[in-house]
This record gives sequence, structure tokens and C-alpha cells, in this order.
Amino acid sequence: GTGVSFSLNYNSQLWRRDGSTVWKLGRDVGYGFGWRLLAGSITPYWSGYFVLHHYVFTDSTGAEYRLEVNNGGVWSSRDGLYLEYDSNTNKLYFPDGSFWVMGSVSAGTEQDGGTRYPTLMQDSNGNQILVRYHSGLGVAWSNSSARIQQIEDVRANSIDGVNYRTWMFSYSADPIPHLVSIDSTAAPGERYTLSYTASQWLIEPFWGFVWFGQEQMLQSVMVQGLGVGHSFTYSGNYSGELSQVTLPYGGTLRWTYKEFTHSGGRSLREVE
Repeated sequence: GTGVSFSLNYNSQLWRRDGSTVWKLGRDVGYGFGWRLLAGSITPYWSGYFVLHHYVFTDSTGAEYRLEVNNGGVWSSRDGLYLEYDSNTNKLYFPDGSFWVMGSVSAGTEQDGGTRYPTLMQDSNGNQILVRYHSGLGVAWSNSSARIQQIEDVRANSIDGVNYRTWMFSYSADPIPHLVSIDSTAAPGERYTLSYTASQWLIEPFWGFVWFGQEQMLQSVMVQGLGVGHSFTYSGNYSGELSQVTLPYGGTLRWTYKEFTHSGGRSLREVE
């Protein structure tokens, strides 16, 4: 049968410095600052207000691929990535004959406004996976955020006799709702719970004296019933940068960051 991976991933490049100006690149779309849970996404990048320059496809691991060759609204990559995104129909095509309908668009005051997420995934045999998303902040319609509400595939069950779902996602009542649990109707014993830190002030890591509002950090992901999971520790400089992961059986991975300056004076943080 067909299958698609949905993964929780983290992007550590949260900050950028251009001379004396610092930019906070990190976002919180419902999974904690810097984190995302997705199968994939398409983000447009603009040159000026009205000129679309390219798209970026992000896969479930967080890897990013630039789609910059435009042929009548069908965008592809100059690299060895054999994907095509048809911006006329909002469909993403894969080499194996499968395609995704990118039907959810982050709107309102979502921090990833304009980014598209798949609502229908279909393989070459016609098998489908359906994904539904919550409303974005400040708007009333569904499928307008990165926050997954339900996933439906051929194993889906109905709780109320009308709506079918295989996976259900529950969120907190925070100003930015955060994912707190994942439940399966196909495998009732499989359940995940997520916890977060309280809101904390962020300070840019280049000079350490400019404040950038408050964010919540993903603290742990636990597998209910097994008592195991992953926990996360962040840098002590209030930058929100992930510095350690504790694995289910107690092992740890940890690292530190440094600033790297590219030609032209633009600086980014990287693992040292």
C-alpha cells in the first residue's frame, strides 16, 4: 500500500544578522518555536510586492528544495529533484506518478502566512490520504494553518457515524494553539503527548541585548503507555536554540552554536 511520512522536525537557523540589523527567522506555527510537524509544504518567495521569484518545497525531515524554473506556472528545480509544482492548480507532482493537492494555505496572522500544505495525497493507483487543518489565527475558515486536525486513510474509523479519521490531533488554548496529543482510531494503543515550556523572552544571540518578544519551546514528546519519549533542552542565552536532546532510554545528544559570516556581511548561526 501507499504511505506518507509525517515528521516532527526542527530548524536551528532561527537568527540572521545583516550588519547592525538582526532578524528572527524562527517561527511557531503550533509545535513550539523552531519546530514543525508536516509531510511537506510549499512556500512562495517574492521579489518586490508582485513578482514571484521562486518556491521552496520542504519535506517531512525539514530539508528544503528550491523550485525556481518557471514554465507557464509549473515550477521545477535546477537540482536533481524531480518534482513539479503546478501553481495553476496547486498540485505537487512526484516522479512515481503520485501527486498532492496543496489545499491548506496559512492565513490571518499565522507566522508562516502564504505557505501551503497538502490536503489530498493520491498515488498512481488512485489511493488517497486526506489531511484536514485548523483555522488560522484571525480567520474563520478551516485549512488555513499548519496545525493538522485529522488524517484519514483507508484504515479510518468513524466515531460519530459521519466523519472518518485515522489520526486525531488535539491542541491547547494558548494564543498560538500548541499540539498536546495525537491519537489513532486504527491503533488505539498508540498515543503521543507533547509538553511545552512557559512563554519566555527571546534575546538575539549575536550581541545578546536585543529582545524579540516571547515564545514557547517544545519540552518533550512522550509515548503514552510505554513511559518513554524525547525531551529537549535549549541554550541558556535565551536565544531559543535547541542544544540537547535526551533520547528514550536516557542517552543524550548535545551541541553548541557559533556565528558564521558569509560574503556580503550576512551572518547566520551554525553548529560549532
